[in-house]
Amino acid sequence: MASFTTQIQIHDEKLGDDYTLRDEMQRRGFTRTIKGSDAVYLLPEATYNFVGDLDEQAVYDKAMQAVTALGRTGGIIVTRSAGRIIGGLTKA
Repeated sequence: MASFTTQIQIHDEKLGDDYTLRDEMQRRGFTRTIKGSDAVYLLPEATYNFVGDLDEQAVYDKAMQAVTALGRTGGIIVTRSAGRIIGGLTKA
């Protein structure tokens, strides 16, 4: 299974959109946490983790569906992980 980091910037964000986006992303299998070697950590704002047997385009499409569900547009970056180093994040 591949791991992906996804960052989203909502255009014309309205109050409460961040909470609604979190719900929409969670419905599509994204989490706001990442597992390190010693603990589970919270990701920075507007950053999500996805683990699954998909490619970058499919993960992007899932994220875009979440943004579209808000009735907004947004910028999205999806990166497939080839390895991660975690530091300075808050433990979940």
